[in-house]
Amino acid sequence: MNLHSSGNYFMWSPGAYALPGRVSAPRPTLAQESAFWGASARILAAIKRHRNMAVTPARTGPISDVLYSAAGNSGDLLWYKYGIYAWNFEVGTSFQPEWDEAHAETLEFANGLVELMRVARDFAKDRTRPRSTLAVAPSATPGMVDVTFSTSEPSAVFYTLDRAAPTYASTLYGSAGIREGGETLTVPAGTRIHWFSVDSAGNVENDYRPDGDGRNYRKGTAVLRAR
Repeated sequence: MNLHSSGNYFMWSPGAYALPGRVSAPRPTLAQESAFWGASARILAAIKRHRNMAVTPARTGPISDVLYSAAGNSGDLLWYKYGIYAWNFEVGTSFQPEWDEAHAETLEFANGLVELMRVARDFAKDRTRPRSTLAVAPSATPGMVDVTFSTSEPSAVFYTLDRAAPTYASTLYGSAGIREGGETLTVPAGTRIHWFSVDSAGNVENDYRPDGDGRNYRKGTAVLRAR
């Protein structure tokens, strides 16, 4: 975590973008972005508990989305070079607040830093395996259906559509867009789907071994169920 003032922002990578077009550094995957949002919800709730001051949703998210290009910040260094989840605070509403306000801001954001430590501790102790489900919905294209995955916690989903056992080299379920959740896959009705999920701590669903030899991966068929 690095801390700055001011503006009441709470942000993470990517921090840099190039012009024209505001093309950012590579975005986290859907699972990684979900982990950022989940941890951030805990940290921001801890900040708010001190005096009910909230960091607004419009000021929460990747730096390149909610602020300006911040190329060279330590958050990007930690994330892109070392794979460490890192955040950036912009504290308060003034660069030089009066003492009473400065003290209150210090206490509320200290709460956030303590919660960040709890997030790290929980991550290190996480041994819970994720669970995932497959949802099938009608498609606007005849003979096709729309498929989405959901998980019990922020997790990556790797899947195949050719009846092969899924591995880490299989297709990674992606994002529908910034703040839009998982993508929708449109596949032929009856497609057999094999998949597994793995959380950010490395716990694999069903203790599956995604090395090509395991067989206890998830299996489903892309068909609509009668109501």
